[in-house]
Amino acid sequence: MGWYDRKVRQVRDLPSAGFRIVLELEVRRVDCRNCGKVKRERLDFLADNPRFTKRFAFYVGQSWSRNFGQGDRWNFCLTAGTLVACESGETMQRRPRRNHTPAFKAKVALAAIKGDRTLAELAEQFDVHPNQITQWKVQLQEGASEVFGSAAGGAAKTPSVDVKSLHAKIGELTLENDFLEGALNKAGLLSARR
Repeated sequence: MGWYDRKVRQVRDLPSAGFRIVLELEVRRVDCRNCGKVKRERLDFLADNPRFTKRFAFYVGQSWSRNFGQGDRWNFCLTAGTLVACESGETMQRRPRRNHTPAFKAKVALAAIKGDRTLAELAEQFDVHPNQITQWKVQLQEGASEVFGSAAGGAAKTPSVDVKSLHAKIGELTLENDFLEGALNKAGLLSARR
């Protein structure tokens, strides 16, 4: 394997004597002669985030859970390495997943199709991401032809059923039942149960 290129990367490590320790590492990429691909050198002491060492990430997690994980109101910034009390008194919480009703989706999509307001304005009004509004708008436009489809009187379309596959499945199950019934009769177990 030959070198492809090298890059200097700064990696945060455990503090020492109150000073922030930053390691400068040379990370190499190499040409693999066997497969012909370029591969990056793997350093086992780096965390999942390559800007921190594993022991630093472990230290941060331990100090966080030991000191501030009991419902206290703190924000932690890993890149700055500081803990800051929330001034508003709120904890950072993940927003719960919302399931919107079809009526709400239709209302938002129709407002987007009208075009009298921008996506940003609609997103703020309905508290929905602009990409979600665009998706609902496309779905409404694609499904609009089904409203005026060939089904007269608004009758629901019945799903098509493959009768041949159902008959084949019934035949398989009948054969299985007959086989098992014969085996149980030979063993003398079926007559005892009836």
